[in-house]
This record gives sequence, structure tokens and C-alpha cells, in this order.
Amino acid sequence: MSSTKKKLKRSEQSLLIFIQALQGQTVVVELHNDIVMKGKLDSVDDSMNLTLSDALCETPEGDRSQLGLVWIKGSKLRYVHMSNTLEVDATVDKYRTMLRKASTKVYTEETRHLNLKETQNIEPS
Repeated sequence: MSSTKKKLKRSEQSLLIFIQALQGQTVVVELHNDIVMKGKLDSVDDSMNLTLSDALCETPEGDRSQLGLVWIKGSKLRYVHMSNTLEVDATVDKYRTMLRKASTKVYTEETRHLNLKETQNIEPS
């Protein structure tokens, strides 16, 4: 490994960040009970719970139904499939960059807020 590469945080090396990076993409989700859901991945939380919109559900018997918005518990996931044309590295790197920018922005705003409070608490001598 090159010493010029930035060391990733443990949270940035997990399966969770990969699935979070797929937000906005159409995915196919297989559940432990053999039900298959296909839809646009709207959100993923830290427990890997998913929200799919425009979801199509297919049962093991082959029955299909359009469900619209679906919430799926993370512990029920077997597989999450994505498009074969998706550039995985670029997608995850883009998501990591977005997280870092958001983290830096929050830190900067909190620091600015604390500095403002300290300035307001200073009494003139």
C-alpha cells in the first residue's frame, strides 16, 4: 500500500458505507424469506435498514405486486444487488467525499457558534 494514500476510518471501510453510497440507485434486495424487492434506494440508516421507493415485490411463488414505498429491516437482508454498469469505486469515493464535507461543515458551524457564544459572554472592562 502506498504511503501517499489517505488512511480510511473504520466506518469508511464497512459494507454499510458501500450500501449508503448506492442511495439514489435502483437496487434489487433479496430477503431471508426469499422475497425479492426492486426499487430506488432512498435511504439507509446505521442498522442497514433500507427505504425503497417505487418498489416491486416478487414472492418465491412468482407473484408480483407494486408496493410503492417500502421499509426493510436490515437484519432481514440477504443480498443487495446493484447495476452491472455502476462504477463502484467512484460511487463510494463520491459518497465518502460528501460525508467528509458534511462533517467539516458541521464542525465549522459548531466552532463558529461556540466562538460567538464566548464573544457574547465577554463583559467589557
